[in-house]
Amino acid sequence: MTAMMDTPTITPAHPSPPSLSAEIIILIIEEIAGQRSDKDFRHALLACSSVSHFFHSISQAHIFAVVDYTNVQLLTDDLIRARATSLKSLLVALESKPYLGQLIREFHLYVDPDLSSDAWIATIACILGYCRKLELFYFRNTAFWSWTAYPDALSCAVEDIIRYNSLLALTLVHVQEFPLSLIFCPTVKKLQLCNVTVDVPRNNYFQNDYAGAIESLHIVDLYHRVIQNMLSSGFDLSHLRHLKLKLFDLGAHNSLRIILDKCNQSLETLSCNLNVRNTMENASMQNQNVLNFQSLTALHALTLCLDGTKYNFSWGSAMQHYLVKSSVAQNTTIKEIVFHAENLRYFRDDTPHNETTIDSLELEHIQGVLMDVGGFTVLHRVVLNIHPRLIMNGIIQTDWTLSEEEKEWYRQRLKERLAKLSSTSRFQLLFAVHESYSF
Repeated sequence: MTAMMDTPTITPAHPSPPSLSAEIIILIIEEIAGQRSDKDFRHALLACSSVSHFFHSISQAHIFAVVDYTNVQLLTDDLIRARATSLKSLLVALESKPYLGQLIREFHLYVDPDLSSDAWIATIACILGYCRKLELFYFRNTAFWSWTAYPDALSCAVEDIIRYNSLLALTLVHVQEFPLSLIFCPTVKKLQLCNVTVDVPRNNYFQNDYAGAIESLHIVDLYHRVIQNMLSSGFDLSHLRHLKLKLFDLGAHNSLRIILDKCNQSLETLSCNLNVRNTMENASMQNQNVLNFQSLTALHALTLCLDGTKYNFSWGSAMQHYLVKSSVAQNTTIKEIVFHAENLRYFRDDTPHNETTIDSLELEHIQGVLMDVGGFTVLHRVVLNIHPRLIMNGIIQTDWTLSEEEKEWYRQRLKERLAKLSSTSRFQLLFAVHESYSF
């Protein structure tokens, strides 16, 4: 009888990987793309793009979604060369495949003196010309002293970006004499103006029929008259939900009051960095212009950054001014209040002097003010942040860090001084010690 022979089992040299659904692949790539804080995230996306055509199409959209040429640190020669190579490579890619420009959703551009030559301006202008579906544009300049000094190629490219994209967010930093008409973009919901001067027409009037409804506004060191011109020129703030202001000139108080009057039914979060003396003196001289937080019917988070370094003023009185005179305590919607006491001085190895600094905070006065006000109905958290600066040999030290022992010293003093309030208050009271505060 013929013996039965077993059918041989064939094992492939390279087993096929389990197939993944399109939804799973998209989730994987989106998770990688979300790790932008990781410096290797782009390399991971490039690796994904080489797996298959489907991986490539999904990865490519994330690879080009954000183009960032901003630099917070001084560039070394190697970094300057790397940036130059990157700009050239991006332009080559866009010229060979123009559709890639439509994948760019965010463009962050910092034009510094190393990018001010005609050749580099032409390269940047050509790259911007391919961007027609931007949602966010960040533009910072330190190369040219004013908008009128910009090369035509650059000013036209920036103007086209603002006019011909449906921007949702626009940020301008260190741009001087910027045309007021370009700030009015009907689609922009989030606007940031930091150290910007605006070219207001000579007749001091500009009527705009296409201003959109801003939902988030962040202003740093913008001359108060410019704010007033913006508001009188069709700027719609009736839907404003988030406001951050850092203003130090004498008109800052009036600028804030005018803005709050425009958005008192919609504003949800408010952060103000104000010069205490200017604000309080202005309110004293013009009692009818006192800030009225009670009228902000949607406000749930209030942050006040009070800078009084150069002036001899009372922290307790400042707290009383904002909580009582400005009717914060009568606001029935605020859930959280954060106070930043900025630029206090810390003297290393000089405990008596530091005790005096703690005294200057007038924590007992603040405690009394908080315990006396009774209008809060939903407030559940008050945070007092201290930002001490190290003084050594009479000089402020900018590159330093508080030791853990020094931080703990501050925490204990704050805890001891406000122990009564912590135990009797119906809302949570927190303290924090920070080395710096970035507005």
